[in-house]
Amino acid sequence: MARQFDDMLDDFEQIFSHPGILGFSPFVRELREVVAKKPSGYPPRNIIRTGDDTWMLECALAGFAPHEVEVEEHDGYVKVRGHSTLAENAGMEYVHQGMARRDFELSIKLGEHVKVDREHPPIMQNGVLVVQFFRLIPEAQKSTKWTPVDGNAPVGADPAEKPIEEMTDEEVREGIKADLDPETGLPKPGSRFFEHP
Repeated sequence: MARQFDDMLDDFEQIFSHPGILGFSPFVRELREVVAKKPSGYPPRNIIRTGDDTWMLECALAGFAPHEVEVEEHDGYVKVRGHSTLAENAGMEYVHQGMARRDFELSIKLGEHVKVDREHPPIMQNGVLVVQFFRLIPEAQKSTKWTPVDGNAPVGADPAEKPIEEMTDEEVREGIKADLDPETGLPKPGSRFFEHP
């Protein structure tokens, strides 16, 4: 299985080295690094998609107190660390220890623009750590659409005054609403959406 994955990454590198594609080599390198770090199954965890651009990490940390757990976001990773102090502080000697309470560090690579949700900080409840994430796309990277202005329109013509038959249903509804007198509910004089006798 590992060999098949390496072959697939080699194919990706060939595809991403095409002259029409720029800047994906680091993505393939990063993917190789993440896959090379064989993740431990401890602590048990769930990653849940809660929306188009939101996720939640749940870690089962039975026996850990909140002060023994640390969540850190840095350089595109979120790290969850746990250090159990129960046995050290209480001087306990276990006759049988069936519950894992060992120290751990869990590292998860975050996708581009994915951040820990600071408005909903990590919480620990009933032995489960919950960390929420969201994708925040910078305004500069969001798509923008324009409708070109008619260059053939007379100088000084209002580009918003396009013919009714060229308007969308929403534009017609807004136009009708704007052409009604708010006090009487009747069309204003000169309305282009209503015929006047």
